[in-house]
Amino acid sequence: MTANASVNVHYWRWTVPPPSSRPDNSPAKTEESADETNILVCFDLDDEFVLRLRRLLHNADLRKWEEEPFLMLEFALSIVVDQCEEDLWSFQKPVRDIEKTREKIFKETSSSNDDKTFDLLVERYSQLHELSRHVIHISETMDAASNNLGAIVRDHDLWIESNPHSSAATKRLSKALLLRENMISNLNFRAKAFVSRMDNEIKCASNFVAVGDSNISKGILKQTRNEGKVLSDTVSALTLLFLPSTFISGFFGMNFFTLESNQTTQKLQWETHPKIWIFFVCSIPITILGFFHFMLKFEFHGFIEDTQGFIRDIFHQGKVSDLEKSKPGKVRYLKKSKPGTSRNFGFSRRATLHTTP
Repeated sequence: MTANASVNVHYWRWTVPPPSSRPDNSPAKTEESADETNILVCFDLDDEFVLRLRRLLHNADLRKWEEEPFLMLEFALSIVVDQCEEDLWSFQKPVRDIEKTREKIFKETSSSNDDKTFDLLVERYSQLHELSRHVIHISETMDAASNNLGAIVRDHDLWIESNPHSSAATKRLSKALLLRENMISNLNFRAKAFVSRMDNEIKCASNFVAVGDSNISKGILKQTRNEGKVLSDTVSALTLLFLPSTFISGFFGMNFFTLESNQTTQKLQWETHPKIWIFFVCSIPITILGFFHFMLKFEFHGFIEDTQGFIRDIFHQGKVSDLEKSKPGKVRYLKKSKPGTSRNFGFSRRATLHTTP
């Protein structure tokens, strides 16, 4: 305790005078033990608690105290149990509100990925951990109250064993203490249930965030796959277009242009092979046939549209990103192909236009 700390102490003292008459077999009391003094000390009680305890003591039958020294605890424990119950059930609504808004928060955070979503998640986690901290404190208080009340019940049982002639007030107080102990134990179960429910909500929120991160990773993998497919489709198309001429050139293995020195001017000159027409006669028809075969098999019009869309997406990627940042809730979707048409070859739209779910 620090030097500046202060503690309010309230205590009640009562003295039990010796009974005027007692049974014949009861032990005689000496002059030193003629009067029994009991003191109840309470620390840092609120004014409301003090008034409630005074009101109970004012209405109590003090004549029974000479038979039951633990009678004072019955009034104090009744106030303690009522206050514990009131404080514990005050957590019911906040915990239930957290459970009800679980799905709503997940939908709001999974639809976008920006600074606002991050701030919302931080606020959500702060609320969960703050409420969990208070729930843990009330559970600790209920554990302490349950242990103290159990010790009081055990001490009262020992006092009953030391006094074989128990009165009706003693038996009634014994049942009352057992009832209070049972109530505190049941409230302690509820406190531990609150702790478990908050732990479950924190785990659930962590799992939701993990699912969102998994969806983002899937979107990145899908984007990478689509970009790789676009590149492979482009290389394949160029290969098919230039393959015939390349094959013809390699097949004949001739040099159509040579660099030789002119004997008259002594300068290097380009000379064309007289058989160069064979290359054009063979490669042009084969190229035309391959092009028409490609157009008929892979739907040339769709290929042209996908190519235009791919080029347009490349040049307008920056504008699309700015538009998505300004309107995070708006999702752009690709134009669906006509029903009944299918292509095994062609360009794919970039995955950056899709908002990751």
